[in-house]
Parts: sequence; structure tokens; C-alpha cells
Amino acid sequence: MRRLVFLFCILLLNTSLYAVEKREIVIREVGIQVVDAETGLPVPDLVVYSSVTTYTLSLWTVLGVYNTDFLTKYHYEIDKFVTDQNGFVLIPEKRIHASIYQYLDNQTIYINVDVLKNIQNDEEKSNILFHVNSKSDYKNYLYSPNENYKIVEIASFPDNPTFSKSERSNEEYHLAETHEYLQYIYNPHEHPNFTDREWMKEPRSFFCGREEFVIKLEKREDNDSISAKVR
Repeated sequence: MRRLVFLFCILLLNTSLYAVEKREIVIREVGIQVVDAETGLPVPDLVVYSSVTTYTLSLWTVLGVYNTDFLTKYHYEIDKFVTDQNGFVLIPEKRIHASIYQYLDNQTIYINVDVLKNIQNDEEKSNILFHVNSKSDYKNYLYSPNENYKIVEIASFPDNPTFSKSERSNEEYHLAETHEYLQYIYNPHEHPNFTDREWMKEPRSFFCGREEFVIKLEKREDNDSISAKVR
């Protein structure tokens, strides 16, 4: 009986720490210069979204019970910007007040795209912007404010050991893929060699300071461009 009471107290203590203790997730500052790929001139007044996704490990996972039904809970925070007359946008450092078992999943930056409906909920808006990768589906949810140019997606991850820097097709501009309507930038970050104990505190950042991108924005190649008319 005493053993059961002891185990219950340990479980209660872990639950309390899981719920109460807080940490910070830090998203580094990002500067983006957008220019016309042909003329080199800046492209102003482009809508830019920064969507940050974090996740919290379930209590069952924390206690060592691996159960995919209770593995993670995702959280979304989104901010909207516009490129200035010089085609530049600064996405400032962002600090997220997080729980002890909350970690950084990714930051995805979208350029020249907006949602068709007036949606205020960050999670729903982030999920809608995710449709930009689906050619057959994205037009139901998104449009390009400047339909002369492609959409740009910059997907940054704190760690992805399966994709090294040497595999990028264009290191200078971080361009991974280009399509008739989309320029996709895959931006993984190398991480320090953490011990198992240190990994309990990471990833809560991209392990780097300010990042800068120069985006050579390409003209749209498809004839069926996204309508700029908001539904």
C-alpha cells in the first residue's frame, strides 16, 4: 500500500512540474530582401506570414510510456507583415512562453500569399497556409495578392539529420525547389551534439543568430493564376 501511495505521489509531482514549470522558445530575427528575378528591382507591398509551430510532449511520453495516441499536442502562433518600398521585411525575434516539455517544431514564412477568408484563429490560419504545397487544393483556401509573381515558402527546422547543407540545390539563395507557382526553400539547421539530458532542454531555438535571405522572386509560369479576389 505504501508503495502505491509513493508511486502516486511521484506521478502527482511529475504532473505538477509538467503543468507549472515554464521555459522560453526563442525564434531568431529574420531579414528578407525580395527582388524581381529578372530586373533585380525590389518588390514592395508583398504580404508575408510567419507561422511558428511548437509541440508539447504528452505526460505519458514524459513518463516513458510511448503511446502515439498521446504523443504530442501542437501549438501555433502566426504574425503578418508586408515588404516595404525597398522590398525588405524584418521579422523580429519572437519569444514564446512555453512549458517545460514544449519544443520548437518549425517556422514557416510565406511570401505573396493570403487566406481567402477572414480567419483570426492562428491554428486554423496556419493549417490553411499549409495547403500552399498542394497544387490541386490550395486555390480553395489561398490567393496571391500580387498574381504576377510566384509564392515563396521558407520552411525552417531546428534539426533534420537526413538533409545536409551539401544537398541544397542552390546554397546562395537557399532554394530547394521551384514550381510553376511556388518557390520552396528548405532551411534545416545543424544542432550541437547534445547528451540525452541536454535534449530534454532542446530544441527551443534554431541554434543560430539572425538569418538573412535574398529572394529572387520569379514570375508565375502557369496561366491559371490565383485570383486576387477575396471570397
